[in-house]
Amino acid sequence: GRVITYLWKLKAEIFAAFGRTEDACDLLQSAIENAEATGELFLLWRLHASLGKLHRIMGHQDAAKREFAAARELIDELDATIPDETLKENFRQGAYSVLRTPL
Repeated sequence: GRVITYLWKLKAEIFAAFGRTEDACDLLQSAIENAEATGELFLLWRLHASLGKLHRIMGHQDAAKREFAAARELIDELDATIPDETLKENFRQGAYSVLRTPL
């Protein structure tokens, strides 16, 4: 059926909150694949950030670094499409603050 990527993200975060980290990881990876296929860049960077946080919690530091790097790259791509400098700076600050917050 139809996939609603954001709901997969929420479900994965619920799994993680209940200690079902492997299930959360699998679901986030599937959500990333779906977001890539559907071009949901506005959500894709958040999915990579969530997966990075989950990997960090699980002690997978290299995987966490890769996910955070993917999130930053997408943030930079989106940032480049914002013509207004104030909006651009607000987006960048908000997006990078998401990378620093816990899952």
